[in-house]
Amino acid sequence: MKILSWNCSNGMAHKLDEIKHFIDKHNPDVFFVSEAELKPEDVDRMRIKGYNLEVADSIKYGKARIVAYTKNPYTRKTSLEGEKENLVVIETKSERIVGIYRGFKNYHPPGVNPLTYLFGLLDETCRTTKPVIIIGDFNIDPQRDGSTPQGKLLEKLIISNGLNQLIECKTRHRVVNRPTGLCLEESTIDLVLTDIEGTTIIDPSTSDHDLVGFLRKNTKQNHETKKTTIRDYVCLTPRNLARIISSWQTPTTVNELEEMLSYVLEKLAPHRVIRTRVPDNIINPKVEKSKRNGTECTEDTS
Repeated sequence: MKILSWNCSNGMAHKLDEIKHFIDKHNPDVFFVSEAELKPEDVDRMRIKGYNLEVADSIKYGKARIVAYTKNPYTRKTSLEGEKENLVVIETKSERIVGIYRGFKNYHPPGVNPLTYLFGLLDETCRTTKPVIIIGDFNIDPQRDGSTPQGKLLEKLIISNGLNQLIECKTRHRVVNRPTGLCLEESTIDLVLTDIEGTTIIDPSTSDHDLVGFLRKNTKQNHETKKTTIRDYVCLTPRNLARIISSWQTPTTVNELEEMLSYVLEKLAPHRVIRTRVPDNIINPKVEKSKRNGTECTEDTS
């Protein structure tokens, strides 16, 4: 199974030749095109022989910002895509595939934070016994934006669902005019999140985004869900610790010290149950990274 995603930048209506080039070159099973800006009157002329064209439901409201070309038997899961959201969810016999374009003005229900709404939908797409591949333009760089609200939501999605982010190189390249002159600005915002093994594909394009892709290695991996309990140390910082213990008296007994430590851990490093889906004898790299960074990880026995 080969899955591609490309942010074509500023609309796909005049980029059919490049889309056909990528399809001829890579022969993908699924090819997502984001920032498509596809209008209803242009849908028919953007079809490609041998592929079905699936368009985000947001086209009902003017234009679709993501579409999918797919050639294998599949089921469209519109119930998981949300209202007016820029997601396309496709399910084959062996996996669930999610194409995403996270713009900066995505729809969200009144009174709901747009980031919370989007990541709630993505979390729901992971509620399956099948392998999951989420691919596309998140407009979030895991390294650059790790401490931001969107970066934290992305990390939570990855850890809570036993996913791995596979793209390590820069995928967006643009020249910007700074007070000091022109400079090249690069970021990793086109991502591949999955819980299965495979190799990545990177291909330059005429857009300021590279094409990214995922080639699944083995369709017969064991995919049993496993629950793991971790202690989340994100909030256990010197400042938060000082705030909690500033009014306490120095413990004079072992019992008092144990009670103090237990209270601090429950407040600043609570337990959290996560789900991991990994092949036999393969440890989830994201969980291992959390442990190396100081996150206690123990199996859930409840």
